[in-house]
Amino acid sequence: MHIGECTAMLIKFTFENFKSYLDESSILMSSNSKIRKHKDHESHVNLLSVLKYIGIYGENATGKTTIIEALQFFKMFACFNAYPDDFNICHKEANNKPTSLSLVFSVDNEIFEYGFSVEKSSNILSKFHLSNEYIAIVGSGPRRGREIYSTARGVNPAFIEDENKSLLEFLVNGYRLSHKTNGSMTFLNYMTKSDHVIQDSKLSPYLVKIMNYIKNNIVIIGANVTNLNYVNKEFVTITNRYLSKFDKGLEKLELVTLDDEVIRNIFPENIRNEMLRLFEKQNSNKQGVVITQNNKDFIFVNKEGNKYVYQTISIKHRYIEKPFKFYEESEGTRKFITLMSYFASKDNDKTFVIDELERSMHPCACDYLFEFFEKETSKNNTQFIFTSHNERFINERLRFDEIYYTNKDMYGGSIVYPQTDFKTSSATNVGKNYLEGKYKKVS
Repeated sequence: MHIGECTAMLIKFTFENFKSYLDESSILMSSNSKIRKHKDHESHVNLLSVLKYIGIYGENATGKTTIIEALQFFKMFACFNAYPDDFNICHKEANNKPTSLSLVFSVDNEIFEYGFSVEKSSNILSKFHLSNEYIAIVGSGPRRGREIYSTARGVNPAFIEDENKSLLEFLVNGYRLSHKTNGSMTFLNYMTKSDHVIQDSKLSPYLVKIMNYIKNNIVIIGANVTNLNYVNKEFVTITNRYLSKFDKGLEKLELVTLDDEVIRNIFPENIRNEMLRLFEKQNSNKQGVVITQNNKDFIFVNKEGNKYVYQTISIKHRYIEKPFKFYEESEGTRKFITLMSYFASKDNDKTFVIDELERSMHPCACDYLFEFFEKETSKNNTQFIFTSHNERFINERLRFDEIYYTNKDMYGGSIVYPQTDFKTSSATNVGKNYLEGKYKKVS
């Protein structure tokens, strides 16, 4: 059974001259038609079949995490003009060459490509200079291969109505002036700010759709993630289905409501008001705002009817009367609950990119995460890209076209390549071969 009609899915991520990767490298999520295993991992974007999982394997320091860092940089630069001040993205052999990144993805069954190139900047106001940017529709049908915008050619006239021409020229000139001052702001970022969106135009809906996808649908989770995502009753119900399987000593997770006096003692009135403002601003999906208390416990603001409630997590253990707080749990249990706080949302069509999926957890325990993936997300288009050392996933959970490897070339640079570059059959023990080093490739 196929997952169903797509509304948003990642298809391809490409990057070049990013840290240890010198040459152009890609992670492709379209399926290989010759592979019949796990057909339920496929979804359809028009005539294209897109995969649900990608597992990235390789020895330490071969570039697994760097792929995730590249995608994180792509998102933060495109959407927020943000990056660490000390962040160095270029390969050591190409320090004066541009770094290029691009994403191909579907939204509402149309396929888009968005990409850009950046170079080191001489401007003291920005570390990186945006040297090229392009936005295109690459799907099938009458809009096949239509460029929406490029640095070289500007906005495609096909997306400019006569009644909006003057306003668009004004905004584009404003972007050019802004780019002279701050050379790292993307056209996409500038043109999707609330006061730059042209209502009832051809151009703005596409730009807003692309921005919203990159900003909201790509969710990157680091190996050391400690902050819980949105938490509500639905999260508790779903997590409890898997919690006792993950750890036989755990009984259930509960949300405990804190009374008003406790909240007043913890948070001053101005902080409480800011929490409620954030709740209303980002809460179209009715999930609560998460805040930390002394970097230990988490408090969630949820709305029940017309009333705001403040809650925290309590974890009940078998044969232990007093429940545990979140920060009192083992690192592995905290990691499991943290990941579930991201995954258990019914907000579909996310692409979760997870570094070191099994970090701090027993290899067998990770099977329950996959059990969750397969049962709870079988009817939507949620995707999971992860790095791992766990060969059990290779043999039992992944198709051959869902497996990628990283390695170092003869010059010490990173390379990434798919399992499908090697001859395999249904009888091949790919996990065993991987551990024996049979899939190493040096370019």
